[in-house]
Amino acid sequence: MPILTQSANFRDNVLIELAQWTAEQVDIANVVARNNRSLSAGDGKYTNPVDNKESFGQLKSPDKAGYGTKLIVQEDTKRDNIIRNVWNALSLKQDEIIKHYKETLQENEIKADVLDFEYTRDASITSGALCIKLNIQFYRADDEPLGKVTRGFLIYAKGLRQTKGDPHELMAGILIAMQKKINVRGINAKTLVKRNDELDKLCEEIYDHRADVDGYKQKEADLIEGDIVNLAKAISISNYVNDLLIRNNAKKVKVYQTGASWAKSISKFKGSDKSKDSVIKSYNSSDLIVKFDLKGATHHWGLSLKKKGFRVNESDPTLLNKPVVGEGKGKQTAGFLNLKGSQKQKTELLEAENEFFEAVYETRYGRAPNLTTNWKKQLNDGLADNEKKAALTGRRGTLRETRDKVYPRNTFFEKIDEVFRDIMKEPKNFKDFLDLCFRIDIDDYVNQENFHFSLITGIGGLDAQGKLVAQKADEKSSAFIKQIFTYMFQGGKIAKSKGGSLANFSNNTFKLETTKGKAQAFESRGMVPKLFYTMFISSLELVNIEVRYKGTITANPQFQVFITRRFSRFLTNAKREMGAMGIHAYLR
Repeated sequence: MPILTQSANFRDNVLIELAQWTAEQVDIANVVARNNRSLSAGDGKYTNPVDNKESFGQLKSPDKAGYGTKLIVQEDTKRDNIIRNVWNALSLKQDEIIKHYKETLQENEIKADVLDFEYTRDASITSGALCIKLNIQFYRADDEPLGKVTRGFLIYAKGLRQTKGDPHELMAGILIAMQKKINVRGINAKTLVKRNDELDKLCEEIYDHRADVDGYKQKEADLIEGDIVNLAKAISISNYVNDLLIRNNAKKVKVYQTGASWAKSISKFKGSDKSKDSVIKSYNSSDLIVKFDLKGATHHWGLSLKKKGFRVNESDPTLLNKPVVGEGKGKQTAGFLNLKGSQKQKTELLEAENEFFEAVYETRYGRAPNLTTNWKKQLNDGLADNEKKAALTGRRGTLRETRDKVYPRNTFFEKIDEVFRDIMKEPKNFKDFLDLCFRIDIDDYVNQENFHFSLITGIGGLDAQGKLVAQKADEKSSAFIKQIFTYMFQGGKIAKSKGGSLANFSNNTFKLETTKGKAQAFESRGMVPKLFYTMFISSLELVNIEVRYKGTITANPQFQVFITRRFSRFLTNAKREMGAMGIHAYLR
């Protein structure tokens, strides 16, 4: 066997030449040209032309490292089309290509194993779209593996236009309406090509049944094709719901999607309460309403859908996105501090915001802003990426013109911190904030017989081998949540079925503290432009809160709220003791 003596640069050159040879043999340039023949340049499937030699080389992005090319498709949801066309051409010559790789590496005295081609979905490369790769394992002279496998040939596609919208709610709704349980294990047991074909057919079937969901939007339905990552999360939810419905012999299942409007037949379940509606626009946050008959009664089950990935330590979805400040305009509700604060506090917040950003402007541009112009937008445009981070944390600028300047202390966030802590000392405000997160009072808000509500998170995605992962959905029913918080607020006990106490809140105290290990943006050790809080009842931390700008500084900063892992585990344990209520008094 040959001895590995060549440098990394030598191997790179060999692999680049092999990738170009492969492109010429398959004539990938012609595959792209045929794909574009009947398309306009603005069509979602249109792919930028490539050259079999010039377009193929070394891909150096950490996640996408390899030797080949990236195809540019106009729309991200249409990427599978061109990769499928390339594979149809390449698969006819794959044995010949693999043989040529082996012979070339051997001729160049490079010790390696050339593995088979993979036509798959690799989430680390394409976020769920198809790709083609040929892995190679290199070895040192002593036969020890030289690092991880190398993608000796890689071709994937990037979409220029990121389509707005998210079809996972509609996909879950369609699967529930179809009463279709997906055998994920069976799909994953198939070969790569057959698995991809089955996933594509499943997406087509879901799309064809879009009208089974009352209130669906065509623009969301158009995103279903090829979105396997969201499909996995939708299956997590639909398999959970369908298992309960089928197991309990539910009849006449019908699904509604709420979106911007509610169908007339379910509008009474939307609910109304001026005290709630002034705080948050959609207190009944049901994305889907599942109607079904069970034992002579008709039930309506509202599902507020969330989603997350399946990997260990994956962050939970946000429970709440709500403005911190602002009076509210049009359909936008006012910020929480404006609703709960005194007039003096609201005035101080507004003054602190203006004074801080005027000082930031002067640091950035070396002069005071002209307050008769749209100066704040100009400031936002001049604070990109690291410069914005520096400006909001009182640090040295990062641009050529600001390197010698230090931005002022973030006195706006400091005032937010002061007012928020003061407001949350009032138990009612503390409880109201938790109510916004968990919809504790939604059953009273809707006030309709046999209406049930659940927060439900779909957990899934694709693993590195392109296999579908759809874990059991995490569901918390409103009746269960109401009972838990009633015990907490009133200082009660949650008992175990075999005696003892799961939790005792008789000495309950409500606390808002800075999240452990975090520093606020206005502090000297604050490194990120955020405020961090944790809400406690007694010693149990319930939610972590972040205050941050999601985008432009011309908009209001927002609260983002995440359930803590400890509280999530607590709820899982409590559900075992007291979960047979609300919807689960009927669906067990």
